[in-house]
Parts: sequence; structure tokens; C-alpha cells
Amino acid sequence: MPPLVLTPVTPGSGWFGRDRPRLTVALILGITLLALIPLALALGFARPGWMAGSLPVLAYWLADHLVFTCVLEESFFRGIVQTALIRGFADRGWSQAAPLGIIAASLFFGGAHVGGGAAFMLLATVAGLGYGVAYYLTGRIQDAVAVHFAVNAIHQLFLSAPAVR
Repeated sequence: MPPLVLTPVTPGSGWFGRDRPRLTVALILGITLLALIPLALALGFARPGWMAGSLPVLAYWLADHLVFTCVLEESFFRGIVQTALIRGFADRGWSQAAPLGIIAASLFFGGAHVGGGAAFMLLATVAGLGYGVAYYLTGRIQDAVAVHFAVNAIHQLFLSAPAVR
């Protein structure tokens, strides 16, 4: 776990979540992709097809993206912001502290992507909900990183084909 991640707030055990993190990650990834792919297509942020480029460039992009985007963003937005928000809401006696914390952290995550425009902020917010739920249910930052990396890798590899001229 990265050193700046707070101790997670997670729900009790059940048939998924902490007790079955692989199943939870698979379910959350599937749900997140089912929400994001049609939305990305509708907003013009996806062009189905294969990524253009050499294998070394692809390998470099994937490694760089995993370490410098997914790990850092999830450590901050889920490991610090979401956890602090959930705890803050719970300390104030709010019964829905977890959903509110996940939604607020996701909105903040979307807002951090303002450089891509309003439509991209919406996509980032929806994706952030998936990452936040994965982290909350499993209590493992690496699961949020895995979902984030899988979503971004699928987009880069299969949904960002060069424009046809």
C-alpha cells in the first residue's frame, strides 16, 4: 500500500467485497465498462479499433500509465480523499457517509480532469464511481488501481484508433 494512503473504511463481510476481492473487481470493472463505453461513444471520446504504434511504445505507455497515473491518482483520490470524506461524513452522524464520500470523491476526480472539457469530466466522474466502489468494497487500493488501469488500457488499446482520413 502506498505510504500516504489512509486506513480504508470498508463494509462488513459478505459474498463479495473484502471476502472475495477478485470477484468484486471483476464485477465492478464490468459494470464500469458497461457504463463508460456507451457514454464515451455517445460523447465522441471513443473510436473503436486497434491502437496504432509499436510494441515497445505500447509497453512503455502501459508501464508509465500504471505507475504515474493509476497508482498516484488512486492513492490520492481513493486512499486519501474518499477515505477522509467518508470518515468526515460518518463523524457528523450522516447515515449515508459511504455513498456520499464515494460520490464526492468521484466529483472531485472528475473536476481534476477539467482540462479535457465538460464531457471528459463526466466520463472521469463516472469512472471514479467505479474506482471508488472497488476501493470501498475491498478495502484494497490495488483493486482501485487495477480497475482504473484496466479501464484506461481498454480505452487506449481498443477505443482510440487513429482517425480515418
